Amino acid sequence: MSPSRMMSTLSIDLSAWYSKPEAAALLGISEHTLDRMSQRGEGPERRERPRQGKRPEPVFCPADVDALVAAKTPVRIM
Repeated sequence: MSPSRMMSTLSIDLSAWYSKPEAAALLGISEHTLDRMSQRGEGPERRERPRQGKRPEPVFCPADVDALVAAKTPVRIM
């Protein structure tokens, strides 16, 4: 089995990941800025958490968010 196929079969528990409003508040930035960071491949890892009968919710890796908060990394807006 190829590595990419193995990764797709693994299930990550996203229940403890930060929602977009939570991650943005912790980082001290707007949700829009967090979206732009994700689009550029910067900032915390983003995944989609499934919701019953609704669109998936974007969530962010708590370890990545916490590391950015601890480092007090300034956000560069372009």
